[in-house]
Amino acid sequence: MSIWILGLLGCGTKLVMPENPTAPWSYSVEMVNMLDFENPNIPDEKIEYRVTVQLNTQSVNRDDSLTLDVTFVDVQSRVEQDWTHHELTGSQFAVRVFPWGELLTVEGWSTLPSEDAQWLDFLVGALFPNPPKRKSQQWDNRMLPWPYFLPQMDHSKQIVMADWQRNEDRTWTYEGDYYGKLIRTELFTGTANGRVTASNVWVDEHTFEWVRQIEQPIALTQQITGRIEKQ
Repeated sequence: MSIWILGLLGCGTKLVMPENPTAPWSYSVEMVNMLDFENPNIPDEKIEYRVTVQLNTQSVNRDDSLTLDVTFVDVQSRVEQDWTHHELTGSQFAVRVFPWGELLTVEGWSTLPSEDAQWLDFLVGALFPNPPKRKSQQWDNRMLPWPYFLPQMDHSKQIVMADWQRNEDRTWTYEGDYYGKLIRTELFTGTANGRVTASNVWVDEHTFEWVRQIEQPIALTQQITGRIEKQ
């Protein structure tokens, strides 16, 4: 899966702005989406995805945030044996992020095809995990403004409350709770764990396993595992 923005660790400092913020960059994503439906009349599904995502800087804003166009260069999926091109290929949306990792807004969901999109809201969060940059930072509450499924649900939030461990080889591991809320209404509960590697301001690799138990619009357990790698 594809893309997260990090600050650079080293000597007690962090790199705030990429050296060349206007240069495009790409990520490859390999992901497995397991759907276990509570209704015995609905067959469970295993859907595999291969995705190439390109990010282009649309603007550097006055607050030092970046507005990025996110383009699905190629999306392939398979349910059983044969890989097929997915309808998302060629689609685009936009995000605004701070270069040290904080995701601020997600725009353009209404232009994306909604069929078979039960993993898209997760993908955005997986691209922008925003782990702590220094050992003294041990925050665990991630209030992320990406939508719960499509179309976007106003005032919805997805939250990762995890313990982060920074290792000596420029990697971070995390494990904790993953849940969604619409104002005060619980949308789902779950868990998240993974490993992030970064050698500079951009994430190099992210492996993950996120699980959520969903009640609406249909009851199921969703498990998403995969890997995002910078190309």
